[in-house]
Amino acid sequence: MKLIVLLFLFQQNLSSWKSKLRRKSEASYTRALDADALQKEEEDAAIEEGIKRAKSYGEKMKER
Repeated sequence: MKLIVLLFLFQQNLSSWKSKLRRKSEASYTRALDADALQKEEEDAAIEEGIKRAKSYGEKMKER
């Protein structure tokens, strides 16, 4: 009987842990999408105003 209760509690804790991990993952993915969208909007606005953004070191090396 005790073993059954322990297994039930273990399964419940495991499900809870997986659920929390899934929510954290979804939240971080959403934040990343929001950040990408914001960066794209800023770049589009800068292009419309005729302002070029500075190239990163990696972008400069790709051009060579």
